[in-house]
Amino acid sequence: MVKTNQKKTNSKMQQAFDKIMANVFESVIPELEQRRIVAQTPQLLANGCPVPPDEIAIQLQVSPDKVISTLEGFGAEFDKEGNVLGLGLTLVTTPHAYEANGRKLYTWCAADALEFPVMLKHTAHIESPDPVTGEKVRVNVTPDRVERVEPEGAVVSWVNNVDVTDIRGSICKYVHFFSSPETASEWIAEHPGKTFYPVNDVYQAMKHMVQNNFSDMETTKTCC
Repeated sequence: MVKTNQKKTNSKMQQAFDKIMANVFESVIPELEQRRIVAQTPQLLANGCPVPPDEIAIQLQVSPDKVISTLEGFGAEFDKEGNVLGLGLTLVTTPHAYEANGRKLYTWCAADALEFPVMLKHTAHIESPDPVTGEKVRVNVTPDRVERVEPEGAVVSWVNNVDVTDIRGSICKYVHFFSSPETASEWIAEHPGKTFYPVNDVYQAMKHMVQNNFSDMETTKTCC
C-alpha cells in the first residue's frame, strides 16, 4: 500500500510539474535556438564569473540581440555592464547555496538546485534554510540521483499555477526546501495555492524535464 501511494504521489507530482513547464516552454522558450541559449548560459555561469552575452552569441552562432531578448524573457539577472549574472544558477546571493567543482554559487529556488546537477553533469552540495524554522536543509545531488538529504524528511514546496510573464516571481519565490512536511504545511497555510513533495520526487521531475528538453543540446564550457 505504501509503494502504491508513493507511485500515485510521484505521478501527481510529474503531471503537475509537466503542465507548468509545458506552459513555460511554449510561452517563453518555444524555439530550439532559445533553448540552446537557456542551456548554454548556466554552463558558463558555473565557472563563477559574469558572462558577456556576446560570448554566448559567438559560441552558439546566434545574434547578440537574440541572446539578450531570450534571457530577458526568462528573467535573467544582469550587471551594470550588461553581463549575465544569473539564470536559475546565479552569482547573486540567495537562500539556496550551491557548491560544485569547488565554486560556491546560488540558485533562484530549490527546484533549480535539483535541476542543475543533471543539466550541468556535475555533483553539487546544496544548503538552504527552512523558511519557517531556519533549520538548514542539506542535499547532495549527482547527475543520476539524490545521494543525501538532511533531515531525511525534508520536502520542497511547489506552485499550482505560474505566470509566464514573471517566472521568477510566480515560481522561484515560492519553491523552497523545508526540513519536514509539518513546517511546509505551516508555511502553505499562509501561502494558498502551494503544495509540497519529497526532495527526491522533485529531483526526478527536474531530471525528466532536462532529459526531455535539453539532453540533445550541445554546450561549451569556458573558464574565466
